[in-house]
Amino acid sequence: MSYEVELSHRAFRYLKRLDKSTRKRILRGLRDMEEAPFGGDIAKIRGIKDLYRRRVGIYRIIFAVNSAQRQITIVTILPRSGVYKKL
Repeated sequence: MSYEVELSHRAFRYLKRLDKSTRKRILRGLRDMEEAPFGGDIAKIRGIKDLYRRRVGIYRIIFAVNSAQRQITIVTILPRSGVYKKL
């Protein structure tokens, strides 16, 4: 059974602004998360409860997982250089 991926407004806006090839790579990563939310290059974000990051090239997908409802909420998608400053 797969998880449902939900994008925040902030993540959706950023994803729309990306070039087509980068957007496709990130969308592929999001589709992979539907089947295995903790598969791939995933790490828990230290100091922030229940937030994880997935690395897709130079970009980081910041997300929370609700296992009971089988839902993944994408908080933000940003390049590595600025993502941790904005949390």
